[in-house]
Amino acid sequence: MPDTKKQDPKKQQQQQKQAQQKQGQQQQQQKQAQQKQQHKR
Repeated sequence: MPDTKKQDPKKQQQQQKQAQQKQGQQQQQQKQAQQKQQHKR
């Protein structure tokens, strides 16, 4: 892995945004899964 300290801060911010977006997608998937379980009942 490259040294993050050597990378410019703009790239780091973009990486953080992408990570947050991934977390948001995971939360949405969990909500969808819960809704499916409720429909089965």
